[in-house]
Amino acid sequence: MTFLLLCMFPAGIFSQEMYKVEMLPFNTRAFDELSPVPYQNWLVFVSNRRVSVLNTNMDASRGTPVNNIWYTEQKENGRWISPNLFSDDLTSVVHEGPFSFNPRGTVIYYTRRQEGRRKDNKTLGIFMADKSGSRWIRVRPFPHNNAEYNIAHPTLSVDGTMLFFASDMPGGYGGMDIYMSKLENGLWSKPVNLGPSNNSDKDEAFPFIHPTGRLFFSSRGHGSAGGFDIFYTDKVNDTWLNPVRLAEPFNSSFDDFSYVADNEFQTGYFTSNRERSDNIYRFRNLVPQFRTCNEIVQDNLCFDFWEETGHIDTLAFKVEWDFGDGTKRKGVEVYHCYKEFGEYEISLNVIDAITGKFQYREATYLLSVKREEQVVITAPETCFVNQEINLDGTFTNLPGIEIDEYYWDFGDGNKAMGNKQTHRFDRAGLYRVTLGVTSIPDARDNVIQKCSYKLINVVER
Repeated sequence: MTFLLLCMFPAGIFSQEMYKVEMLPFNTRAFDELSPVPYQNWLVFVSNRRVSVLNTNMDASRGTPVNNIWYTEQKENGRWISPNLFSDDLTSVVHEGPFSFNPRGTVIYYTRRQEGRRKDNKTLGIFMADKSGSRWIRVRPFPHNNAEYNIAHPTLSVDGTMLFFASDMPGGYGGMDIYMSKLENGLWSKPVNLGPSNNSDKDEAFPFIHPTGRLFFSSRGHGSAGGFDIFYTDKVNDTWLNPVRLAEPFNSSFDDFSYVADNEFQTGYFTSNRERSDNIYRFRNLVPQFRTCNEIVQDNLCFDFWEETGHIDTLAFKVEWDFGDGTKRKGVEVYHCYKEFGEYEISLNVIDAITGKFQYREATYLLSVKREEQVVITAPETCFVNQEINLDGTFTNLPGIEIDEYYWDFGDGNKAMGNKQTHRFDRAGLYRVTLGVTSIPDARDNVIQKCSYKLINVVER
């Protein structure tokens, strides 16, 4: 089944297909497939499907099929092979998964049931195993596992030093929360709750830390449309921003979770039970991907001027600056702002302190006052929740590039196209608004891409 996302923009702006989403063919109706993770040439996932035609592992305490870790692979002809168990070493009579791999793919961090003293007598913990040839060996628990509460759904940062996971340990904000532990001197630090900006009084789970540092997770709170919805947050100046809910078709009125994406956010996977059981979906971004966007730099029209040599006798003479725009000012060190961009001939003149007459010209040089070469976002730095603001990209200064299209990402899950936009933010927070532009293709169909971003602080009235 294929869904196309039609992002609806404000009046006067046309609809645009942004993503193509498809449910993958190896899903089943009778069982669940969830939490996909690309690994080498495989797609590894969690499922409670039968381990053989005649056998389904059952959770004795619950009487339900247990989750195991499976894998499949898409061949060159586009067909997916029939899923197989990922490893006998990681398959047991208790639940395994979701999971994550270290950057080299040599260590797996996975969720598994552990013995506990709660009423159900079982809690979830994170376990690790090392790859040795085709085997996974040296299974060991995450040092902060605790039989009294759940620690689950691990995801590892691209450098392998930060482990994010979900837990209902005491001291949280309600239900499952997202926590983070750092690898310091070979030891995992005490888990730290990500705080109330991202953790609500309901469940947050299934985190995924992207190589860019953007953290995705699913939540039953934060105004979700129903069940789990997928959100993301960015860290700016050591502060996690308020979470942003992804738009359709990622989220629906059903449970949507376990989002993962490639380095450029061009393709990825997520899980949803919108077709009764949990199924894995693949998405493809139809919008150009913009890399290494820089924050907008303010154009500079103001400068400090000073006389460096210090050999002028300031008792007998005065220093006068001629700024080349029809204005002059006396002083060894002065500050001046131009009204327009352009080239100006600066003169440093020496004036007789008594007569006020010109004596000689100490120096002359040409000052070029230029606009920054960048994609420009004209927008307020602060606005109120639900206030309509105008955003304009028409002052973009990219000499030699003829712009074909403008692509906006408002940082709240909404996107649009066109050089001018109006937008409302429905929640307070600090948003990173990005504008990318593409050039008209040249004779060889080469396209130039440029982008910038601007931080907009949205506050309550």
